[in-house]
Parts: sequence; C-alpha cells; structure tokens
Amino acid sequence: MLPKINTVLGTVRDVEKVWMTRHEAAKYLGVSYDWVKRQNLGGGLSYYKVDGVVFIAKRDLDKLITKNKVY
Repeated sequence: MLPKINTVLGTVRDVEKVWMTRHEAAKYLGVSYDWVKRQNLGGGLSYYKVDGVVFIAKRDLDKLITKNKVY
C-alpha cells in the first residue's frame, strides 16, 4: 500500500516512489539484492550515492526490464 500524505489541499493516497534503495529495487523487481548490486557494479543499471546510501531511479529499473524483452 502506498503511503498517505497530508497536504493543505487534503490527503494524497497514491504516491509512487521515484527513488529506491537496492533492497527496495530488488523487492520491486522480484530479484535478489545481490543481483541488483551486480547490475549496478557491472554498469547495467545506473545508481546514485548520497552519504553512502545507494539510490536507484524507478525509471531506470523499468528501462532495464523493458530493454530485455524476449520475443
């Protein structure tokens, strides 16, 4: 379930995560943490690092999956 955010205009219920940690990315894709880390370190998946924490853009996860389509 997505988090509930209270704003001046009311409550927003459907907020989509834009940035994920490696653990969240692994859960999102249904793969292991190690697989995500290998993709990062191997150059197959871009990541950003802030104060030692790795963040991955959801759009990059979606691109990774869609570019590997098997017909």
